[in-house]
Amino acid sequence: MPREDRATWKSNYFMKIIQLLDDYPRCFIVGADNVGSKQMQTIRMSLRGKAVVLMGKNTMMRKAIRGHLENNPALEKSVSEPGFSHTQL
Repeated sequence: MPREDRATWKSNYFMKIIQLLDDYPRCFIVGADNVGSKQMQTIRMSLRGKAVVLMGKNTMMRKAIRGHLENNPALEKSVSEPGFSHTQL
């Protein structure tokens, strides 16, 4: 199966962020500075089935947040290296 081109991938990723912000009542914006890959893998494994962890580029996260601020003004407070953990707990 061929890979998507960059523009398509970015568009799909942006839509996924917006969909998660709409679907989940709670969203934790977490900083991932200086977190090792083994530690991140352990975190993802422990949250599997309970939450959705989505990591990405700062500009993509900021663009999605800015576009969603009118629906949820609390998203204005974000961190330098954002990662999202969405949960219905």
